[in-house]
Amino acid sequence: MSDNVAQLPTASPAGTKSVPDLASVDRFLNREVSWLAFNWRVLEEAANVNQPLLERLRFLSISSTNLNEFFMVRVAGLKGQIAAGVVTPSQDGLTPAQQLAAIRREASVLIAAQQNRWREVGAALRDAGVTPRRTLHLCFLVQEESGLLGAKGWVRRNEVETFVAVDSTPMPRGTDLTLDGRPGTWSRDSQVHFDQRLIAEFDAAAGRAGTQLQYAVYTAAASDATGVLQVGGAERCATIGYPRENSHGYEVVRWSVFGHLTATLGEWVATY
Repeated sequence: MSDNVAQLPTASPAGTKSVPDLASVDRFLNREVSWLAFNWRVLEEAANVNQPLLERLRFLSISSTNLNEFFMVRVAGLKGQIAAGVVTPSQDGLTPAQQLAAIRREASVLIAAQQNRWREVGAALRDAGVTPRRTLHLCFLVQEESGLLGAKGWVRRNEVETFVAVDSTPMPRGTDLTLDGRPGTWSRDSQVHFDQRLIAEFDAAAGRAGTQLQYAVYTAAASDATGVLQVGGAERCATIGYPRENSHGYEVVRWSVFGHLTATLGEWVATY
């Protein structure tokens, strides 16, 4: 973790009485930067050698998903404020532009650490004899706008048979989706139907993982897998993810869904 992430104030020496300056911005931690500090703690569990290897992989996956959601919600909100000309500082004294600059500094270090941790966990999995039957590439794309471009670029440079997008599963009004911890898969989106045999494989994997899939049909949303399918980048494409709903500007999910989603993907990869 970099040294300037969410530093807590130090205690006063024994025998002295500290008088806080109630007007000082130093009393507050920046919400966005302190959230990155939280995600560091999640990532640190992926380095904990006392954890089982697949648990370490799960924490790495959660850290990546957290960061993806952070950019889609928190960073997007700051960019909206900057575009609207907002220069009013938050309680910690940082303007939206200053917060965005701080996020860029901290997130770049965090992303590099995630990549290093994946190399370590991947090597440990290979040493333990856990290897896929086919070549498997895990690509972490943290910005929503660049995710589709990155996915298209990847399939143009590499031979891909099956492309799986791991994404959130929105809950539009009137949906049958629920926040009960079960992962969700997209049967179709606004542009394509996804590979039903691949979806059936996910369903079977979910059963082996002790959970069930929820099914979503969208008339407005589109997945990165759609773009890959439209450019002929893979024979089979599908999207699987975690149901979420919006509430007062935040995206709400059930924590247990990440474990069920990771377990489902693990079961699917094991038989791929």
